[in-house]
Amino acid sequence: PGITRTGFHDTDEFATFNRDDMPNLWMSADAVVEESLAALKRGRPVCVPGFKNRVLTSIFRFDTFRRAAGKSVRKQPAKT
Repeated sequence: PGITRTGFHDTDEFATFNRDDMPNLWMSADAVVEESLAALKRGRPVCVPGFKNRVLTSIFRFDTFRRAAGKSVRKQPAKT
């Protein structure tokens, strides 16, 4: 669900984790649940809650596809 405000980051393991490094990306747990349940009602069992998360996911998918496509093109043997 992306970066969600829960007690997960309030543990000793995350003592040096600074939420202020990404202040605009955090979603409340209620907002994540609300968007997820709404998507499920629309018949979408998988969703990316939050506009910013959807944008970041799209960028990541495009970049991953672009990199994979570039590698597959380079690996093809030259035609003789």
